[in-house]
Amino acid sequence: MHRTDATQRPACKPSCTTNAQTILSSSRVPGDSFSIHGHRPALHAPPDVAHLVQEFIRNNLHEGLTLKDLARFLGYSDKYCSDLFKALIGMPFSHYLKRVRLERAVDLLAESNATLSSIAETLGFSDQFAFSHFFKNAVGCSPQQFRSQCLSRRLRPNPPRSTRASRRSQPSIGR
Repeated sequence: MHRTDATQRPACKPSCTTNAQTILSSSRVPGDSFSIHGHRPALHAPPDVAHLVQEFIRNNLHEGLTLKDLARFLGYSDKYCSDLFKALIGMPFSHYLKRVRLERAVDLLAESNATLSSIAETLGFSDQFAFSHFFKNAVGCSPQQFRSQCLSRRLRPNPPRSTRASRRSQPSIGR
């Protein structure tokens, strides 16, 4: 019986690489190309994938998105999608989703009279209590307190102009 050590193993046949590349490149994103590095694809994607991902999240925020939903949309595995997302956007999916939800929540609370339950639904939360808990942890005050602060800032008259500026423009006497 002849033993072969790891350094003497034959290289992978070209057909193996071709089959792997065919399987990996059968994504739903046109023009996507992959390279094989070991057993795992390298994170290469066309530049418009980041825009496509961000649009998908904005357009489906009300659905209570998960990484699994995004992976299904892109046609990738959950793990690959997670790695690709972090490479494209620069942060994990969950952090980005929280940021988008928070930015949208701030806009809705400050600029609309929508109820907390409708804002929660718009942002994909199960109910207004889950939304309120999320918001308070992120901002430090409840959504209702935040809205009240925004309203009081809008209703507050402009502060009087400083008298220092007018004194500077007047000539000084005896300096």
